[in-house]
Amino acid sequence: MKPIRGGSGERGSALLIVLILMVVAAGVCGAMLVVHTSRARSSFDADLRISRMYAAEAGLELAKLEVMANGGWLAANADKGPVITRNVGGNTVRVSVKTEDGSWFTVESASRSPDGTVTILTMNMRGGVEGRGGSFADYARFVSKGVLDIGDYASYGGKVHCNSNINVV
Repeated sequence: MKPIRGGSGERGSALLIVLILMVVAAGVCGAMLVVHTSRARSSFDADLRISRMYAAEAGLELAKLEVMANGGWLAANADKGPVITRNVGGNTVRVSVKTEDGSWFTVESASRSPDGTVTILTMNMRGGVEGRGGSFADYARFVSKGVLDIGDYASYGGKVHCNSNINVV
C-alpha cells in the first residue's frame, strides 16, 4: 500500500505554522512581562519616595516640638550639623539647623532610604526666646534680608517671601 499524500505537495507546513505562532506568542508574553515589571518597579519607587517624604516631614515635626518646648533650641543648635537623628519607617532622618542672621533659622530634614536615595525638606523658623517657642514660616522659601535668587531649574512648592528683590533666572 502506498501512503496517501496531499495533492499540492505541502509537506511540514503545519509544523512551520505552529513554530511561527509559538514565536509570536512568546514575544507577546515577553512584552507583557516587561510592562508588568516596569509598572511594579515604578509603583515600588513611588512608595519609597512617599516614605522618604513622610519621614522627612516627621523630622520637621520633631524640630517644631523642640522649639515649642524650648525657644532657645534653634539658636543653641544652629550650624552644628545634624542635631536630631532618628530611624523613621526604615529611613534615617537627620535634622540640621542653619542661620544667617541669628533671628531666622532654616531647619533641614534629610531622609535617606536604605538604597541611599535622599529626600530633603526645609522649613524656616523665627527664633524664640528661652521659655517661649519660636514662630514657623508658612513659606517654601523665606528671605528676611537680602535678595532671593531663583535659578538653575529651582522650584518651590509653596509661598515665597523676600523683603528685597526676587530674581528669577
